[in-house]
Amino acid sequence: MTETSFDVIVVGSGGGALTAAYLAQKHGLRTVVVEKTEYCGGTSAYSGGACWLPGSQVQQRASISDSTDGARAYLGALLVDPDRTKVEAFLAESPRLVAELEADDAFTFEWLPFPEYYDGPGRVPWGRSIQPTNIKRAELPEHVAALVRPPVELDRQGLPGKNTLSGGQSLIARLLWAFTRDGGTVLTGHSVETLVTEGDRVTGVVARTATGQATLTGTKGVIVASGGFEHNPEWRARYGVPGDSTWSMAPDGTNIGEPIAAAQAVGAATALLDQGWFCPGLEHPDGHGSFTLGFRSGVIVDATGNRYANESLPYDRFGKEMAKAENRIPSWFVFDNAEGGGLPAIAMPEGDPADHLAAGTWVRT
Repeated sequence: MTETSFDVIVVGSGGGALTAAYLAQKHGLRTVVVEKTEYCGGTSAYSGGACWLPGSQVQQRASISDSTDGARAYLGALLVDPDRTKVEAFLAESPRLVAELEADDAFTFEWLPFPEYYDGPGRVPWGRSIQPTNIKRAELPEHVAALVRPPVELDRQGLPGKNTLSGGQSLIARLLWAFTRDGGTVLTGHSVETLVTEGDRVTGVVARTATGQATLTGTKGVIVASGGFEHNPEWRARYGVPGDSTWSMAPDGTNIGEPIAAAQAVGAATALLDQGWFCPGLEHPDGHGSFTLGFRSGVIVDATGNRYANESLPYDRFGKEMAKAENRIPSWFVFDNAEGGGLPAIAMPEGDPADHLAAGTWVRT
């Protein structure tokens, strides 16, 4: 019989969700992770797994000059009217979080040399980001390896093969490993649609499953840490999020906003629903896309042939520039052979160039 009563329910299974679940379970709270799809990780599993956690022991090991004061100055220059209590809590707890994770044999992090996205006071030139080290799939318990969302097809990046989990896949795998090892429960195929309340407390969830509805009780509370709504065209229009709902790095069948709607229905506060994390990408001849960054040896132009941004901008900032005008989607990358005749950085797509020329994704001039 499936257990339905827990201390803590965590909705979602990305990096933030699984970190919360692992720590709750570790500190003695019977915790369940409720995931909509058959796999765990969501968009986090497709990401680089970089964690912006300033002042940690990982930066210290790498001899990176960082401080809480510097991170405070950096955030102060970027954030508009921030909640100071939350900022200070984040700065104080980031080093403690990393230390607690690395105290567990399941976790090892390394500093990732990746420049900060914005100039300003407190900026660390080569960045504060850390990421989990690679892990072999064979090192994981079989049930954990089966739960981790499989990788998308790799471009020609020279990265480790699919038997080595890196970046976001390593992060999800390590969190799942530690969480389930400590007795945590994972329920896949559960799409949360309603939050159950008693008075002013949220005490459970109602989820849709393949066999009907399931009601779960969380005596200590519910943590909603699910994905966004990038696959929901109505919500994108409502909140002014540019772009097409079919263009997303979120896995198919996910991120249409059900848990957010459930939270709003019981009076939860929301913010920044008009924001997104954007990046340029390439559409391949077979229709699938790839994340693209690090442009060199060329320019990107809109439909009229006008260059509208610095191609070396951080990818989110460049993506936002693309989203400002309809004639920038799609854009065209015009390049020469100064970098060896191929696309820049990690952007080289799969297949024969002739396929791209025939499909119209490449144009020879």
